[in-house]
Amino acid sequence: MNWEKLEAFAQQLVTESDPILTFPPKVIELDFTDTETLPDVLSDVLDCYGYLDMLIINSSMKVKAPAQSLSLEMDKMVMDVNFFGPITLAKGVLPSMISRRSGHILLVNSIQGKLAIPFRTTYAASKHAVQAFFDCLRAEVQESGISVSTISHTFINAAPTTQHTTTRNSILSVLTGQKPHGISPEEMANAILQALGSKKKEIIMAHFISKAAIYARSLFPNLFFAVMAAGVRNAAVRFRKHGWKQSEPYRVIHDRKQRRFTIRLDDGGEAQCAVLKYSHRSDGHLHLLSTQVPESFRGKGVAASLAKAALDFVIEERLKASISCWYIKKYIEENPHHGYQVHIED
Repeated sequence: MNWEKLEAFAQQLVTESDPILTFPPKVIELDFTDTETLPDVLSDVLDCYGYLDMLIINSSMKVKAPAQSLSLEMDKMVMDVNFFGPITLAKGVLPSMISRRSGHILLVNSIQGKLAIPFRTTYAASKHAVQAFFDCLRAEVQESGISVSTISHTFINAAPTTQHTTTRNSILSVLTGQKPHGISPEEMANAILQALGSKKKEIIMAHFISKAAIYARSLFPNLFFAVMAAGVRNAAVRFRKHGWKQSEPYRVIHDRKQRRFTIRLDDGGEAQCAVLKYSHRSDGHLHLLSTQVPESFRGKGVAASLAKAALDFVIEERLKASISCWYIKKYIEENPHHGYQVHIED
């Protein structure tokens, strides 16, 4: 999360909006993996203006890997972010909405809340669970004057592509991430406005093959299962030969006050942390100091996740960095395609 950019955007809204017609925005930090803090966050939210008219829930943590390679800790973390966090937030605002007999809760979910795709076991399970919760909630609170909407979308294209790409319009190729079939942030924003304005109960934003697959799953389940199984054979062969690299194996926490990036680890019930430390130079840029990983977690991609998070931060903030840590230097050499070297000074 880029806290400075959020605060800058909030200030921009204050500057450009009419204070007579709108409330000033307030930015509140929320961590779904720390459920003990949620009651205080909810209290802060409701204390701002006394009530909420609309709640848009847009949290997601994605992990892609064979089921047997995912730890129970990772499964729980994904469920916290994608299921327990959103429903806790919704339950927290419901009493206020019910007492006023007014309100709208909108869940930005995923097409994988409708379809279970291979190598997304935990992610798909979390999205199915949260979809079911809000489908049930919609019926429960309708008589109280509260609307519940869900948006099930395919992946978001952060930037439009200008290259012509030839892809196969097969079920699996579309469902597993061919970029031409994604949606833009602008399309997503318009869908949210549409759902809020019309109080539409459900919007599905996906390629027509993805939509057809939803019906195929219900009407022709054996055919659907066969297509899924056939489509992952090559991936299974690669996994047996080379192992699997998780797309998001660890969650990195950036503590700006302590100037460090941290990964919480579970070593047989014993909590441990991996840490990358940095300092601010006199010119405002960064000095990446050290990376420390518990011995039992070395060689498992923990240090790589920390290095990537720190270097991505340098790029996002358009900073320069000097490096003392040998591992970060090694990581940059092994990943020249990320463009980190441009931001590094001797």
